[in-house]
Amino acid sequence: MSSLIDDYEFRRYESNKKWHSVYTKRDIQELIEVLSRSNMLVRLVDPDECRVLNFDEDGNLEYGQTCFAVWGSQQRCSHCTSYRACKSNTEQVRRERINGRVWKVRSVPVCVELDDGEDISCSLEIINPEMGTFAGDPTVENNTNNEEYLLFHDILTGLYNEDGMRRAVRTELETHRDTDYVLVVTDVRRFSLVNDLFGTNTGNEALIGITHMLLNYAGEHAVCCRIRADQFAIFMPAEEFDPESFSAEIKKAGDLIRQPYYHLHLYAAAFYVTGRERHLPVSVMVDRARLALERIKTNQQINFIWFDDEMIDETLREQRIISSFQSNLESGAFKIFLQPQVDNKGYISGAEALVRLVQDDGEVISPSEFIPVLEKSDLISHLDAYVWELVAKTLNSWKGTELSKCYIAVNVSSKDVYYIDVAKTLEDLCSKYEIPTSSMHVEITETGLMKNMENHTAIIEDLHRRGFYIDIDDFGKGASSLSVLRNVDADVVKIDMGFLHNKGNEDKRDVILSSVIDMTRRLGMDVITEGVETEEQQRALEEMGCFRYQGYYFSEAVPVPEFEYKYKRAMKALNGNAENDDK
Repeated sequence: MSSLIDDYEFRRYESNKKWHSVYTKRDIQELIEVLSRSNMLVRLVDPDECRVLNFDEDGNLEYGQTCFAVWGSQQRCSHCTSYRACKSNTEQVRRERINGRVWKVRSVPVCVELDDGEDISCSLEIINPEMGTFAGDPTVENNTNNEEYLLFHDILTGLYNEDGMRRAVRTELETHRDTDYVLVVTDVRRFSLVNDLFGTNTGNEALIGITHMLLNYAGEHAVCCRIRADQFAIFMPAEEFDPESFSAEIKKAGDLIRQPYYHLHLYAAAFYVTGRERHLPVSVMVDRARLALERIKTNQQINFIWFDDEMIDETLREQRIISSFQSNLESGAFKIFLQPQVDNKGYISGAEALVRLVQDDGEVISPSEFIPVLEKSDLISHLDAYVWELVAKTLNSWKGTELSKCYIAVNVSSKDVYYIDVAKTLEDLCSKYEIPTSSMHVEITETGLMKNMENHTAIIEDLHRRGFYIDIDDFGKGASSLSVLRNVDADVVKIDMGFLHNKGNEDKRDVILSSVIDMTRRLGMDVITEGVETEEQQRALEEMGCFRYQGYYFSEAVPVPEFEYKYKRAMKALNGNAENDDK
């Protein structure tokens, strides 16, 4: 017998009335078998869908009858202790009346792991006759007075709420076993602005308008639901759903609010329900559609997307990155690589520090794999602070050597300003490692500046007061480049590589690039062009007045020891050329 289900384990649960474990399907099946030996009825319930969960011959979970059917009821218990148990993660107890007898129901929250790694929150119901209690006891509640409509419907729109949808969807699946379905979840971009700009009455009118739009499209065989706030769902036969016509329909949402400075933008994601997917909890179906929805949340050009299994893989990958982040940080798996910044004579004046994740087998993971995940999860500030300290240590190790005049530029994420006092933290590191602040340049992206110009401008001023050099990174990538040049007191502008790699309209590109270089220099700032990959590009930039570069033509980002070797070799070559020139 598994230790998970022995008497000690259950007594331990009894003592604290808490249940924290995640159980495999096999473990929970064994637990039910053991408890059934000493209790009248033990069953697993999904309280969100009001269904009993059974095990088939292969040990897979499948939905059975409604859980309230055992009491002779036709509707959900208004005092459902299983629902409360799952939400509170504590045992709940109630008494039920049936056939003149009173039964005690213990609802114990458990979490069951499904085959695809998803967890489902369930209740283990342990049911026994209550001795010494009679059906007329006033402490025994009656299920016949349920407020059916209020329990399962959204008051504003009249649609099902999320509880009602789960029940209705499961009924559809059980009633039409040979029908494939589509679950569509919709959302409104920046809907919170509606109430702020126009008031709640206009917001409510827009939600009712969306309701009518979805009902008209879905037809009589669909289940429509307002899940939360501005999120809606439709569950309908797959053969009646056409992605193109639906996408065209929801584009009409913009007509619901006719204002020049706000456009109501509805977007949607769909999950195809067939085969094994029919046995998933409805909540998991909704979560998968929401997962797809997240992929287009910030993309104004796309308003519809299908869920696919790769999205789960991507989510699991992100979870692995997040869960291993702290251990990778503590073990030193994150390392700095340096990409040289070179002038037109071949002199290396400094480098940009770029972080890499080096695994135990030596494989180097690109920052494109983990930086976006850490930014989304708000862990990026911890990584940035760690990188800054590695850079400070490196600069300290160069003191008294030929690299002592070499600077290193560090990156500041737009989220760092919310979690770190950037200027003080960097100055404290320079003081700790006894290096001048001028040896550590600070790079802030143009797009990051535009997200919070006022706050970033104050930070840049503070950094300047402390002696740091400021670089505007990825210049030209954003949409407000001239505004940045006008408002930000920077020392260096790094032109985004996108200018160089644009294969169309080369003449226009070169005119713009030359003008930006000239304008930047006239404003008293130096220019570095990053992404230089060919000798032809370097020569063209030199003719335009840009004399400092960063890119693969000179070197990719390399480990610190390799950078030190490249620097010494470059300086030796320059000195040799100088000696030859003297001769």
